[in-house]
Amino acid sequence: MRIHVPSGAVGFTFNPSGTSTIVAGPVIKGCSFMAESSAVGGIHTLRTNNFTIKRVNANGFTGTGHSALYVDGSDDIDSYGVVMSSIFTNSNIGIELRRASGTP
Repeated sequence: MRIHVPSGAVGFTFNPSGTSTIVAGPVIKGCSFMAESSAVGGIHTLRTNNFTIKRVNANGFTGTGHSALYVDGSDDIDSYGVVMSSIFTNSNIGIELRRASGTP
């Protein structure tokens, strides 16, 4: 599946409700995220752990601070997850992992 991400948008966002909620995050397999001009990101997950990204391609997220894969966890998160057989190209940031409050 090819997903074209328009300008100013993110291809896929997983963001459970409630700021203190930490959940087992998504399984994303076998798709491509292609950025149009100024697309913000391919995949963003917030407050998640144990997610799986497998056979995913993300290309063209070139704006300042734009990431092909962005993960923002929590101070008490126990594991981020698994990224396998995936390609992140032509992006300002390929994979960005952060704790709560955007701290690397």
